[in-house]
Parts: sequence; C-alpha cells; structure tokens
Amino acid sequence: MKSYSIGTFGREAEYIVALYLRFVGWQVRLSKNSRGPADITAVFNSKNNQKKWLIQVKSSRKIPRIKGYEIVRLTAAATIAGGDPIVATLHPMIGNDANKLINFSENIDHDSSLAISNRRFAITFFCLPYWSIIRP
Repeated sequence: MKSYSIGTFGREAEYIVALYLRFVGWQVRLSKNSRGPADITAVFNSKNNQKKWLIQVKSSRKIPRIKGYEIVRLTAAATIAGGDPIVATLHPMIGNDANKLINFSENIDHDSSLAISNRRFAITFFCLPYWSIIRP
C-alpha cells in the first residue's frame, strides 16, 4: 500500500479548488507542475466586466502556511498579468464549522465544504495584500 504524500495532497487540493471554480462558472487553467508563483489562473467573464485571479493554493491537514517570498512572487505575477493575487486555502473546518456542512446561502467564511474520509475541509479565498476573504 502506497503512503499518501504531502505533495500529492497539495496537488489534489489544487484540483479541488479548480473544480470548485469551474462549478461556479470560472474558466480555469492549472500551472504545469505547480512551479510558478500561481498554481491556478482563473477568469470569470460577466456582462459588465472580467475578473482574472492568479491563485496560490495552500493546503494542510492542520493550518495552511504561506511564505513571505511566495506572497511577493504571486503579487508581482498578478500585477504583470493584470489580475488579482489570491491565496486559496483548503483546510479542516474548525470551531462551529466542524460539526456541519455549510450551506452556500449561509456561507460567509468558507466558499465550499467537502468531506474527505471522516474529516471535513473548507476552501477559503483571500485577496492580497489585505487578506480580505472573498467569494468567487
């Protein structure tokens, strides 16, 4: 039986975030091998405007972490590409969230929830540089 590596969990988190964004109407492109500052480039076209997000996905079975230089690289890449720098975290639901799945209508802190094994995880999107929680 193969062990489940941290790298595999991270890449699968990128797929989960990408699938969620596609589900809510975004066009999504994953970066090759997750080597650049953004794991995902996502575009949303509406009648009035276009949103472009460069997304760094962070995941953990505990609390996701991001390094300062990753923030600098993501912000610079987003500026050059004319998009917004976004950090998406896939993390366990904690506190009051731990015992329920969140309905989209009441969802203000997490944009999605899912069950993996017996643990529940949530996706939260943050817009840099102020770490504002946003919804796609």
